[in-house]
Amino acid sequence: MSDLEEWVFLAIYGLPDFLRLPFLVITQFGSFYILCAVIAAFLIKTSYSKVLRLILVGITAYLISGFSKDLWGRARPNEMLEGIVTLDFARGPGFPSGHMALAVALALTIGHLLPKKYHWLIMVWIVAVGLSRIYLGVHAPLDVVRGFAIGWLTFSLF
Repeated sequence: MSDLEEWVFLAIYGLPDFLRLPFLVITQFGSFYILCAVIAAFLIKTSYSKVLRLILVGITAYLISGFSKDLWGRARPNEMLEGIVTLDFARGPGFPSGHMALAVALALTIGHLLPKKYHWLIMVWIVAVGLSRIYLGVHAPLDVVRGFAIGWLTFSLF
């Protein structure tokens, strides 16, 4: 981890303790569970073509980030820096953030289905998940950036 990346990590990780519970909730917006919940909601509310796109985008982002971890994974912050405690369950390498990849892919896909006046929510969703992954000590900033890139790429494919 470079000095700049470490500085950014420590600045976010060091935010006040009262943010722990909100970030534990927010981080789930990049989980496989939210993918299932979104798919279920769209099955009830909308057309099957939109549901198919959500499934393809979500599963592809999830798989690409998983394969990337296997091929190029790097240590998590608690393995690189002293005194870092992970505040959320994490397994395997830290590169890239699978939560971030999935959050970006889903948020961008859903964003195209929302009225323009709600598009700001998509950016909040993406930024909040990224910050939560760093604050919870499970990812370094570049892991989050790389997860963002995978999510964006996956969204662009479909």
